[in-house]
Amino acid sequence: MSAAAHSPRARFQSYRLDGALLFFQPSSGANIRVQNERTRSFTRGAPRAVMFGITNRCNLHCTFCSRDVTRPSDWTVESAAEMIQGLARAGSLEVAFGGGEPCAFRGIAELIAELHRSTRLALN
Repeated sequence: MSAAAHSPRARFQSYRLDGALLFFQPSSGANIRVQNERTRSFTRGAPRAVMFGITNRCNLHCTFCSRDVTRPSDWTVESAAEMIQGLARAGSLEVAFGGGEPCAFRGIAELIAELHRSTRLALN
């Protein structure tokens, strides 16, 4: 069996929903929802998925965009990692980066590497 099969992201994580239990595999995005008598009292404790606007910067000029690209972003790699790690500890299962353009954030590769090392979040 490969090392990837033994990684924390290959294992299913349980996540309480309101009245149900979700099993989520970060590496594939697979979801299994279980709802029965034993899950009836379960309640959600944290957002399942988080959309994280890391920057306002963008190299495109899409007509539908409402982002103020002249407004600076205050996130640093350290502050963003701390915030997202807290969401992971609270029980969130995945984070999707948006903004502007996430690749325009200086340090995006470093942030992704840190979150990959320190959390079991699915990173999108």
